[in-house]
Amino acid sequence: MFASIIKCGDCGRTMAIKRDYNKTMDVEYLYYICRTYRVYGKDKCKSHSIRVEELESIVLKQINDYIHKMKLVIYDYHNNSDVNLLNNKINQLKMEQDKIFSLKQNIYEDWKLNDLAREDYLRFRDAYIEKESELVKKN
Repeated sequence: MFASIIKCGDCGRTMAIKRDYNKTMDVEYLYYICRTYRVYGKDKCKSHSIRVEELESIVLKQINDYIHKMKLVIYDYHNNSDVNLLNNKINQLKMEQDKIFSLKQNIYEDWKLNDLAREDYLRFRDAYIEKESELVKKN
């Protein structure tokens, strides 16, 4: 579903789907893994991966957050045409942007101090960048 959309944070190539099967537990696991790593090995890129369930959960949460905020905006638009309310919304969105910027700085510092794994840093960073771009579109 996302294979042509998500990209490796290092090499920029798209992620490929990988299936692992645990015979003991009779369970199949699906991952997105760096296509460069999968084809050329660890000499060309690292094994960046994310479980399908985890990615879907992140995307679903972002969509639900967006829908919820849009419902609030629509509700405010229909029920309160006061300019001050709209300005408050704009200020709220700007504060959210500032918060995301701060969070991005914090995860970067945590990664540089080796308090956060690179894979986690990239995952969080990408989620924050996506959220930040949604906020920019709202402004």
